[in-house]
Amino acid sequence: MSAAPSEHPTWVHGVRPRIAALPHASTFLAWGKERSLQYLAAREEALRLEREDPLWNAWEPPTWTLWDCLLAVPWVDTALAQEVRLALGFQKPVRVLLINGANRGGKSEYAARTVARIAWKDGKKNVYAFQATEKDSRDRQQPLFLKYMPKAFRAAATSKGGFRSGSTGYIKFTMHNGFTDNLFVTPAASKVDFRNYSQQKENHEGIEADAIWCDELASAELIETLKGRITTRNGLLLLTFTPIYGYTPAVRMFYQSAVPVMESPAFLVPDDEGEPDLEAAMYVEDVIARIRGTERKDEFYMPPGRKFKSVPRVMRCHNDNEAIVFAHGADNPYGNPRQTFEQWKTAPQDTRLIRLYGLAQKMTTAAFPKFDRKIHVLPDAEIAKVTGNNVLLVDPAGARNFFMLWIRFSKAGAYVYREWPGSYDIPGVGNPGPWAENDAKVADGRRGPAQKAFGWGLAKYKEEIARLEKWPDLEKALKEPDPAKRLKVAEWTNDGSPESVRQRFVDSRAASSPRVENDRPRTLLTDFDDLRLFFDLTPGDPEDDGLKKINDALYFDDTKPIDFLNTPRLFVAESCQNTIYGLENYTGEGGERAACKEPIDLLRYALLLDLGYVPPERTVATPGVYF
Repeated sequence: MSAAPSEHPTWVHGVRPRIAALPHASTFLAWGKERSLQYLAAREEALRLEREDPLWNAWEPPTWTLWDCLLAVPWVDTALAQEVRLALGFQKPVRVLLINGANRGGKSEYAARTVARIAWKDGKKNVYAFQATEKDSRDRQQPLFLKYMPKAFRAAATSKGGFRSGSTGYIKFTMHNGFTDNLFVTPAASKVDFRNYSQQKENHEGIEADAIWCDELASAELIETLKGRITTRNGLLLLTFTPIYGYTPAVRMFYQSAVPVMESPAFLVPDDEGEPDLEAAMYVEDVIARIRGTERKDEFYMPPGRKFKSVPRVMRCHNDNEAIVFAHGADNPYGNPRQTFEQWKTAPQDTRLIRLYGLAQKMTTAAFPKFDRKIHVLPDAEIAKVTGNNVLLVDPAGARNFFMLWIRFSKAGAYVYREWPGSYDIPGVGNPGPWAENDAKVADGRRGPAQKAFGWGLAKYKEEIARLEKWPDLEKALKEPDPAKRLKVAEWTNDGSPESVRQRFVDSRAASSPRVENDRPRTLLTDFDDLRLFFDLTPGDPEDDGLKKINDALYFDDTKPIDFLNTPRLFVAESCQNTIYGLENYTGEGGERAACKEPIDLLRYALLLDLGYVPPERTVATPGVYF
C-alpha cells in the first residue's frame, strides 16, 4: 500500500456521496491489509480499462443511463428502460433526442459514445456525424470517434498504414487530417461517415441511417430532412446543442408544447435573496434513483432554508417519439465543472440558465403569455366533478374537418372538457393525430393530419356528436336490426342524454354565408336546422377583443399563491391536447391560415358570449334543442 491510489475526477474521497469515492481511512483499517489491497487493485484495473478502452469501460453519469433508457439502445436493460420511460410518460422509445447542454456538460461525449457503440456493436450499420464545417469535424468531432474506438483498432488506425480488413474494413486517422476521406469502415462493414452543414442538402437525401449525430447549429431544414433518413432502419437522431443563440427555429421546433416531465434545482440560479451555491451545484444527481424512488434521503442535497429555480431535466415533445434532455455541468466531472461554475456564477440569470443548464430562453410573441400547464391544465377526472352548464361550439369548414369544443361553465369559471377531433379513436378513422404540428418556420405550427378532411357530411357530424354525448336515439338506432324501422339521423334528439348540453353555437361567418339551391337561399345554419341539430351564431366581435377575454380568463398573479382571490377562470382538460397546443403557440401572426387558430377562435367566442353559470332552476329545457 505504499503507492498512492490513482487520482480520478469521480473517485476522490471528500466529494459528495453520489460519486463513487475512495473509502475513508477508517474503512481501510477495518478491512485490514489484504482486503484493502484487493480493493485498490480492482480500482486500479477499472481505471486502466477506462483509459485504454473507454467505449465500454468508462465511468458514465446517471443522466447517460436515463438517455439510454429513453432511446432503448440495445445495451441498456430492457425492463429498466421501459420502467423509466413509463414513469416519465413516454409510451414508446424516443427516436429523436435533442441534448441541450451546459458548457462542458458531456453532451458531445455521450453522442459520440452512443453512435460509436451502434457502429461497433453490430455489423453493417450506417452512422453519420455532422458538424458545422469540415475543419470543425476534423478538429472536434472525429477525435471523439477515435477515443471511442476499441483499443486494438485505435492503435492500428493511427499507425502509418492504417487498419485494413479484407475488402471492406478500412480505418486511417491522423491528427492533422482526421479520418481519411472523412469516413471509416469497421471490420464488420459498419460505415461511419463525417459530413458538414455547408454541403448541399441534396447530398443527404438518399441516405438510410441507423444513427445520426448533429453537433451544434444544425438548421431546422436539415433536421427535418434527417428525421426522414432514420425511418427505414428505425434509427436514432441525436442533436447536441448549447443554446447560446437563443430560441432559434431549430430549437422552437422541439420546444413548441414540450412538457417538462422531470426537473432539478438550479443551485446557481437562486430564487431567494441568497448567493449561488457552488458546492451544492457540484452534486452529481442520480436521476435514475429519483425516478425509481430508490434514492436515499441523504443523497439528494438541498441547502436548508434555500430556494432555487427549477430547471428541466427531461421534456416530452409534442411529437411523441421526440424528447429534450438537459446535461448540467456537474454531470461531467471530467470537464472541471467547478471552474465553469466560477466563470459563470455571477453572470445574468438568463446567461447562467443557458451556459450552466442548457436552457434556451423563449423569445416569441405568444398571444397568451400567462398560460401555464401547471395551473390551467387539469386532469379530466377533476373537471368531470365540476357542476355547471355544458356548451358546444363548432368551427365548420369544407376543405378540412370541423373543429369542436365542449365547455362547462361553472361558478368558478370555464372548463374545456372535450375537443373534436382529439387524441382518441374515432370510429372508421382511428386516432387522427394532432390538429397542428411544430414547424421551424412558423410559430403557430403547421396543419396536422387531423385537419385532413374525412369526407363527412352534416349527418355524420350529428352522428358523431350523438356518440360523444351518448344520445339514447343513437343507441336505439344501432340496436335496431330492421333498417326500415330504424330512426333516421334527422329524427334524433338528445332527449334523455346523460350529458346535458344547454346550448350549441356555430361560427357565424361560415354558418351564415348564403348559397342558392333550387332557387332558394340556403346556409349551413338552415342545413343544420333540417337535421334538427339547432345552433345559435357566435358573435362577430373583433379578434383582439376575444383574445383579451382569453387573457383575462387566464390571468393570475404568479408572485402570490393560488387561492380563492388569485385564480384563473379558464381551465383545460389534459386530454384536450390540440387546445393546449393552441394556447401555448398561437401568435396571430399567421392570420386566417394559422394552423392552431380553430380552438382559439372557439375559446374567444365562448368568452365573448359571457355565458356564465345558470342554476338548474333557471334552465328551461326545449326538447331537441337545449338542455
